[in-house]
Amino acid sequence: MPGIASAWIVGNGIIFWRSWKADSRLPVPGQLIAANAVFVILALLAEADRLRFLATALAWGFDIAALLNVLPQIATGQTNTGPNPVTSTTQARGTRTAGGRG
Repeated sequence: MPGIASAWIVGNGIIFWRSWKADSRLPVPGQLIAANAVFVILALLAEADRLRFLATALAWGFDIAALLNVLPQIATGQTNTGPNPVTSTTQARGTRTAGGRG
């Protein structure tokens, strides 16, 4: 279990570092809950002697994926809500100036 515990610490460090670097804020609780849930499941999987290596390799694999930013956007706390309708229609029509030309 020390391999999974160290991967868990490194994984949480990556989450905190990435969040602080991007916005100078702590990560949202959902990020931490999702990441810790993955490591808890892997720790339970590692309780079986035959699956310990696989669980440890997966834990470090998730850390490498987080470091290389190949995880889905929901895991990194970003959401894709699409374009802002007011901004996109304003850009499509153009902005009007005082002279009436846009």
